[in-house]
Amino acid sequence: MLATLVVLTFPAVLILSPFIVRKMAELEWFFATTAEGQARPVIWNKKFRKFIMNYAGHIFQGELFKDHRNASFRFDPQEAEYWELIHASQWPRKNKTVIEKLLRLFEGVYLIGVPPFAEIQRYRMTWIEWGYPKKSDGTVSTTKAPISHDEPISHVLVQSDVYFVKVLSAETKEGIPVDVSFLLTISITNPYKALYRVQHWLEAVTNQTEGTTRVYIGTQNIRELFAPPEGDPSTALPVGTIGALSETSSEELAKALHSRLENFKERFGVNVELVQIQSIEPAGDAAAKYRELLTRKYEAEQEAERVRIAADAEAYRIETEAKAKQKAAEMVVGAVSSIPNGPDIFHSQQVGALQNLRTYVEGDRQGKSKKGKKPVIAIPTDSGE
Repeated sequence: MLATLVVLTFPAVLILSPFIVRKMAELEWFFATTAEGQARPVIWNKKFRKFIMNYAGHIFQGELFKDHRNASFRFDPQEAEYWELIHASQWPRKNKTVIEKLLRLFEGVYLIGVPPFAEIQRYRMTWIEWGYPKKSDGTVSTTKAPISHDEPISHVLVQSDVYFVKVLSAETKEGIPVDVSFLLTISITNPYKALYRVQHWLEAVTNQTEGTTRVYIGTQNIRELFAPPEGDPSTALPVGTIGALSETSSEELAKALHSRLENFKERFGVNVELVQIQSIEPAGDAAAKYRELLTRKYEAEQEAERVRIAADAEAYRIETEAKAKQKAAEMVVGAVSSIPNGPDIFHSQQVGALQNLRTYVEGDRQGKSKKGKKPVIAIPTDSGE
């Protein structure tokens, strides 16, 4: 009877155990789960013990070498280097045993220890996500925008994500305050360093971003910061609307930020993959005044440029017409000179074409009359007669 009960119970337990374990993991009793791209800290009596992670294609460095025979390749779980992320291509694959295949039923569920001694650590984090916010009616916006978060969490996001950072009232060389918005693409390469080597890793990145930005903006003229409008690289964008930094300023600022933040990967396990300057705009109570003054200056510059171009075009037209008339005259004189008595005939034709002549007597064009006659000068009539 007992043997029969055991035989019947064992398959039932085997079938139900994945569901039981899953339920216990949801309650974080003995087991816990973690979402894709996250690492969760496990503490024992409030002291760090280990991380559990679910990140496809990645493994912790210490777990890769924990069974290595060479002791020099082994890492202590209490050391930061143990929790360095390694890509899948860096460790060899091996065939799974039957037991390992059966354990796939429990894949994604991790043993954390006996409660209440073992638990998942929780902490508060503030960040601004760049995504699609929810509207008041519950639908999702089709336009990306900053989404603020301030909530307790129990994980470190190890996969890449985009964070929104805004530097307020950074003053230009002229003392004009501007707001500069950034998108920072960041991934965590060592969750231990990010969580325990610095109090708030994102705040540290934000502070460094803000400091570097203020120093850079302080060396620039506001007109140099704005990107030119499309199709007209010779002018600057009027400060009447939000705009992007100019290509030169964007590259210089991004380079300065990369240089300042590159040591965060080694110190805090935070890899700043990409810095994108999103927008810049005048800020503060005097923003409207600065916008108006700078817009007027821009419009005046554009009007002056328009007048200069028009003047250059008119001067070119006059010069071209003068050259054309001169060339035409030279061609006519050359042709007339080749005909006998051509100059006298040409002269008579030109005079005959004049309007409002009172009288005219043909004489020598050098001032001598023909056959002893005195020359008579052609006198035009008054325009009012």
